[in-house]
Amino acid sequence: MAKQAGQECLTTVVGGISVRITSVDTSLLVRLIEYMDAEEMDIPIDVTLRVEQVGEAGSPEVLSLGASFSDCIEGENEYTAYLNHSGTSVLLLLHGEYPLEATMNCLRQVIRRRIYSEGGIVLHAACIRQGSDAYLFYGPSGAGKSTVCSFAAAGHVVLSDDLTCLKRKAGGWVCWGMPGVVRNPNPESTPVYTGTPLKAVIRLIQASTTKLAPLHKSLALASLMAVPFEDTRFDMGFGIMEKVNRLVEDVPCYSLHFRKDPEFWDVISQQIGQAS
Repeated sequence: MAKQAGQECLTTVVGGISVRITSVDTSLLVRLIEYMDAEEMDIPIDVTLRVEQVGEAGSPEVLSLGASFSDCIEGENEYTAYLNHSGTSVLLLLHGEYPLEATMNCLRQVIRRRIYSEGGIVLHAACIRQGSDAYLFYGPSGAGKSTVCSFAAAGHVVLSDDLTCLKRKAGGWVCWGMPGVVRNPNPESTPVYTGTPLKAVIRLIQASTTKLAPLHKSLALASLMAVPFEDTRFDMGFGIMEKVNRLVEDVPCYSLHFRKDPEFWDVISQQIGQAS
């Protein structure tokens, strides 16, 4: 950790967005370093996130500190975050019992907003890297995203088992895991700021046999739009349907019927590998 204006600070990068987190609470920053990939890096900073411990939500202290900001994120009873108009400066006021979880939640909200403003999207989907390519797995709750991640073998890296950030680059898409959302303890660790080219979008359907088939783009669009978004009104305000439509136009889409064993990876490697 380094010091900035008398406070300890660290930096993380997600989706190509660098965030510098500052706080007088050294123990919080140490826990953040343990919880995700964060360190002090000599790079240009896109967003500064200043963390302060305050009293109750809605108190005069909280309201006065946020008076100069233009936007606000309410984290239930755990935090209030104030953002400037461009989203480059964030004041996070902690007033709950779980400072680490509140800071991580706020960080995810800030990153999500920046990714949308830069033309990207954030999907409730698992993302696994195999070699130099990534595969996006999606479906309704219970479809098997966590199951797929649990079968990640040698050479596989779980970038995310819940929230995946995506940006369009050079006619293709690059994906990143969202910090602090990988719950599967088995896969190799990987820096969350390492973007991986997306090779395929795969809809999950649990079945008694394993079968992979091309998914028509209209069905891919409809089924992706049916996946719950974290904040529907906010997400829709950034033209999410147009972005998802572009995603399915650019990236091959498949439907995977699979049973709970790692056999599906052989099917994916053979069929998608042959098609590329």
